[in-house]
Formats: sequence, C-alpha cells, structure tokens
Amino acid sequence: MNTDAVLIAVVTLAIGLALGWLIGAGLTRAQLAARLAAAETARDLQGSRVEALEADAGIAADLAQMVAPLAQTVTRLEAHVREFERERTDQFARLDGRMAAIAENDIQLQAATQQVLQALHSSGTRGSWAEIHLRRVVEYAGLRDRVDFGTQVNGVNGNGARVRPDMIVRLPEGGIVVIDAKAPLADVAGRDGTAQAKLLRGHVAALAAKEYWSAFPTAPQFTVMFLPNEGILSTALDADASLLEDALGKGVVLATPATLLALLKTIALGWRQQAIGESAQELLALGQELHARLGTMGGHLEKLGSTLGRAVEDYNRLLSSMESRVLISARRMRDLGGYAEEVPEPAPVEAMPRRPSAEELRS
Repeated sequence: MNTDAVLIAVVTLAIGLALGWLIGAGLTRAQLAARLAAAETARDLQGSRVEALEADAGIAADLAQMVAPLAQTVTRLEAHVREFERERTDQFARLDGRMAAIAENDIQLQAATQQVLQALHSSGTRGSWAEIHLRRVVEYAGLRDRVDFGTQVNGVNGNGARVRPDMIVRLPEGGIVVIDAKAPLADVAGRDGTAQAKLLRGHVAALAAKEYWSAFPTAPQFTVMFLPNEGILSTALDADASLLEDALGKGVVLATPATLLALLKTIALGWRQQAIGESAQELLALGQELHARLGTMGGHLEKLGSTLGRAVEDYNRLLSSMESRVLISARRMRDLGGYAEEVPEPAPVEAMPRRPSAEELRS
C-alpha cells in the first residue's frame, strides 16, 4: 500500500516536472520569440534612424549651402551696425556739444529778455519803442515826415497845461489828428484780460484829461491811443466789452496797427486827391494862359504876314520900275559901249504869305 502510494507520488511528480518543463520551455520560447521580434523591430528602427540621420545630414548640407550667403549678409550687417554705432556715438558727442551751446545761448537770451523787460517797464523806453512802431505804420501808409505828420509838437490845452503828443497827422483841409503811443504795454503783458482792461481804462482816463484837441484848434475832439500789440486789445475787450465804447465816449480812440493803418491810408488818399485837384487847377490855369498867349502870337503872325505881303508888293513894284526904266537905259549903254555882259533881270516874287487858318491864331 505504501509502495503504490510512493509509486503514484513519484509518477505524479514526474508528470508535474514534465509539465513544468514543457510549460517553462514554451514560456522560454515565447520570450525568445518576443525578444527576437523586439530585436528585429529595434533593427528596423535603427535602420530608419540611420536613414533619417542620412536624410538630416543631406538637409543640413543643403541648409548650410543656403545659409552661407545669409551668414555673409549677417557679417556685413554686423559691420554696418558697428559703423552705425560708431557714427551714433560721434553724433551724440556733437549733439552734447550743441546742447551745451544752446543751453548757454538760452541763459544769455533769458538775461537779455530780463533786460528788455526791465527796459520796457521804463515809461521813456516803452514810449520810444511804441513811437518806433508808430512811425513805421505812418511811413508805410505813405505819409511824409514834417509834411504830412510831425512828432513831439508842443501845445497848451484849455486848462493852461503844456502838452506834447507823440505825433500829429495833418489832414488835407488843415485839420490834424493827435496820436499817443505811451500805452502801458509792459505792465499789461502777462496779466489776465480783466487786469489788462483796467490798466487800459486808466490810460484812457489820463489821455482824456489832457484834452489835446483844446491845444490844437483844428483837431477833432478825440485822441488816438496807439497799441502796437493786437492781442492786448483783443484780450482786454474779451474781458471788458464796453472798454472801446467807453473810451470813445471820453474822446479816445483805441487803435491797433491794423486799424491805424486803415485810418492813415484814408488820410494819405485825401492828400493824394488834394494834390491831384491842385494839379488840375494849375493845369487849367496854364491852359488858359497858353490859349491867351496863342491868341497874342496869332496877332503877331498876322501882322508879320501883312508886313511880308507889303514887302512883296513893294519888291514887285520896284522890279517893274527897274525893268521899265533902269534896264532899258542899261541896255542902251551896253550897246553903245560894247559891254558884253548882260545885266541880270531879277525875277518877280509870286508867292504871298498865307494867313493863319486856325481860330486860336486869329486876332
């Protein structure tokens, strides 16, 4: 019983070992097949990689040929960039020098501007500056100094005070227009419109109090207040629209270069028309005098013609007497004395002076 059991156990063990070996061999064969397939796959992949690398090498060679000109261009570009950078550095250096010079000039300009502002705060300097602009406007209008206008003319107003306007402009009919150019421009500059209008109103009141028209009897009852700056009046009127009307009510006309030029052009036109009228009157008188002298000369011509006519008649009578009396005796003497030369016979004068036919030459 024990022997059979052992035998069975041995057989069973042998069968199990056989089965295990078979199973192990199958697994080993399967693993070997899998490894072989993996190896073949790896070999195929390696071949593909080699082909890809060979293709990449060809592409790289082609790309290198294509990139070679680009590399040369980049090299030249780098050279240009270095040259540009060097020039930029030089330009910045020069620019720094110029900026320094500009800064120095700006400092000098600020100093000069401050001096100008200080000078303009002086009433005398301010007046001279305005008078220069006023003279330019007047001369541009075609008026002549000491003929059509005068400067710094003295007078005494109705209150007995001595006044001296900056300029008087003479009118064709003997009148004058008084112009003042001492407006407070330096004080007005930089202020707002309300402050500008207030300062201008103060100067208007001062001009109205001088009553220039009472010092010059032929002047109309207004004074022209000259403002060389158009913007100051515009700003003041924006803030105080009644400034112009109130100034006119006090006998002061606010005039900028444009409005004053229009007024002076009108005056210059009046002077030209007066000159044309005077020339026409002189031409008329000259024509009348010439006509009278032509009549006198016509009388003299007629008398001279009559005298010439009588002289011709006297000449012809003398010639007739000479032919009928003197030449006959001369020919007889020639015949008796044997003179060979003929006595010349003067020809009579047939033409007579023509009487003047023009009416102006008849007396």
